[in-house]
Amino acid sequence: MHITELILLRGARLDDANWAMRFASPRLDKCFCLLGGNAASTVISFNTQNILLGPNQMALLPPGRVALERLQREEGVFLGAVFFYPGFFTGVENVLSLLEKNSEFLIVEDMWQVFSQFEEYIRNGGVLEMQAANHLLCSFLYRLATLVKEDQAGGGADRHVETALELMHMHQDGSLTLEDIGAALHVSPAHFGRIFRDKMGMPPMKYYKRLMMNNAAALILRGHKIKDVAEKTGFYNDAHFSQQFKQFMGVPPREYKLEHLAGLTAKNLENARSLSIMSSMLQEVIDAMPDLIFFKDVFLVIRMCNQAFCDLAGKSREQIIGLTDLNLFPPDMAKSFRERDEIIIKTLQPHSNAEWVTYPDGRKALLEAFKAPYFDTQGELLGVVGVSRDITARS
Repeated sequence: MHITELILLRGARLDDANWAMRFASPRLDKCFCLLGGNAASTVISFNTQNILLGPNQMALLPPGRVALERLQREEGVFLGAVFFYPGFFTGVENVLSLLEKNSEFLIVEDMWQVFSQFEEYIRNGGVLEMQAANHLLCSFLYRLATLVKEDQAGGGADRHVETALELMHMHQDGSLTLEDIGAALHVSPAHFGRIFRDKMGMPPMKYYKRLMMNNAAALILRGHKIKDVAEKTGFYNDAHFSQQFKQFMGVPPREYKLEHLAGLTAKNLENARSLSIMSSMLQEVIDAMPDLIFFKDVFLVIRMCNQAFCDLAGKSREQIIGLTDLNLFPPDMAKSFRERDEIIIKTLQPHSNAEWVTYPDGRKALLEAFKAPYFDTQGELLGVVGVSRDITARS
């Protein structure tokens, strides 16, 4: 491992011209770069991508064109960069080869203090101090290698996908981009795209657009004007929205609405009124049951639940419908619920388990849950239906 150049700047020493001249040196284009600091916001340009570094974050970049775009300047602000060629060593190849092969970057939290140690070594300037600096860099990369192994084992990937799904459900107006999600997760868009596809079976933006279209279809059937629906889902005009809607739903939005209305003949309207009465009676029946009952669509959005489920969430039915577990429950509970729901979506098989939950008033209960896939008459998967029973007394 050989450090080619070390740049350490504090407070008033952060000079644009000096930094840009040294940072953009052609001889550094072939080096890996480790950079970071304590500024509230630092924007670095890497090849054609902009990387936003928050406070106490570090970025490890493969060889490429690196330049400083924007940096907060005030007393106490610190920024550092270490440029190095990989030498002959073992244990961290998975980090460097992964980044170099895919031209990706890796952002790590709470490790920027390593630069203060570099500065101490370099200030003395002796041979032994330079060797110590090289050992420090190698040690740091070993820590990164451990993180990458954990991520490749699935733990980090699961967290990334869960956070991305929450973002998508919160922004169904089409405002999210792949770059936005990558920035929120502190990973490159290409890396996030791969782990999302591995986990969910489709590219992230296809999932996002399908989620938007299902939401749009629901709005149309509720009587919203197509123009308003197009605006709410982030499309720049009706024609573009109609084109995308047809691609996902098979027919343009107006035909979709007409086909739905055409099925409501006088007889069907009468049936609909009867079904409405029956539905109301059924809701009263399941609300009277102590078991938690719910139905979630294929995107794991809650579409139906009973009062016992509302009690666990601490919200009314009107507040719950249209949300996901991620919006309702503490992170650990929501993660557990979602993981089991995803198993059912993937395997199309029933699943049962027992797990402890915490109610809004702090009461803990052991629930025995039974969940199963729910299909329509054509065999199309509609979502997940579940029943959970309190078995605390048995434990």
